[in-house]
Amino acid sequence: MIGAEVQTWQQYWNKITHNSTREPPAGRREKPHIVDDALDDDDWHALTIYLEVLKPFEQGYAPLNSIN
Repeated sequence: MIGAEVQTWQQYWNKITHNSTREPPAGRREKPHIVDDALDDDDWHALTIYLEVLKPFEQGYAPLNSIN
């Protein structure tokens, strides 16, 4: 999904700048935040820590989920 958004933006940008050979017009669309807001290494590290902390809870609740 994000890849499609990036591709759409790149196509738009290439069209209005003639493949980056001209300056963009003043009244152009703004670049969507999702194009630049990819997760960096610090974000992935934090997510890894959260997963490690939550893993025992997942294992503890697994028997309860199997009860009908």
